[in-house]
Amino acid sequence: MVLAGVAGLGGCAARVPAAAIEPTPQGHPSVRERAYTIWLGGARVGTAHEEERWTARGVELVRTETMKFLRGNTPVELVTTIAVTADLALVPSRVQWSERGGSALHEAVAVRAERGWRITGEAPIHALASAAIPAELVPLLVARDHGLVAPVFLPARGFVTGAGRIEPVAPGRFIARLVLAGGMHAEATIDTAADGTYVRIVDGEGVIAMAASPEEAAAPYPLTDLIAATAIPISGAATGPITILGNLALPAVPGQAARTAEGGLELE
Repeated sequence: MVLAGVAGLGGCAARVPAAAIEPTPQGHPSVRERAYTIWLGGARVGTAHEEERWTARGVELVRTETMKFLRGNTPVELVTTIAVTADLALVPSRVQWSERGGSALHEAVAVRAERGWRITGEAPIHALASAAIPAELVPLLVARDHGLVAPVFLPARGFVTGAGRIEPVAPGRFIARLVLAGGMHAEATIDTAADGTYVRIVDGEGVIAMAASPEEAAAPYPLTDLIAATAIPISGAATGPITILGNLALPAVPGQAARTAEGGLELE
């Protein structure tokens, strides 16, 4: 997921037990659709749409996230699509990820096997264990089990994997935590409505996803310059490369990705 930090771990799906979702009597799939607006620093920066389609074989969850913003004076649009296929027991079998920005297209497909996930396309640095769960499927597991302790991977973040934990902390509120390789931590707060629907997700860097009506999601919005919005002021004159020391999780903003790499952190 493009959304910063561990918001992808929280996801935006309704808390509906898998056993309660069945195909219609006519044999057609049961489909749920959701829309979310994405905000950073009080400004809207994107939109997410989800479709959750159940059949007699299981579920396919498709999330499309469109981010529109400025980098300086240059308009940027990034469209990320993640499709997860799982059986009725919510065991994932396939994940397809793509990201398009301008004329550039990046994509990968992960297929679950007994000895681990097999990935074609843009493969991650670290191997993915068979028990690892794609972040977009996590909300359905939390709905069924009322919590989660499992390895989780983020397809939109280079398939980076971490130890995931989601637990309730108050009525209608969950805390999601992800400890990535190298010891970096990510955290998100998830708020739900009375019916269990995820209505707001706030990650540790202040990126917010909020449930929206189709009309709200389709409404145009002014573009924000993310260079100015996320800049870190530095006093004095820069005379060379800047070294950041310590266990720091860089702000993960749309159009910028921080990934674990051999020997440290890689920023794209």
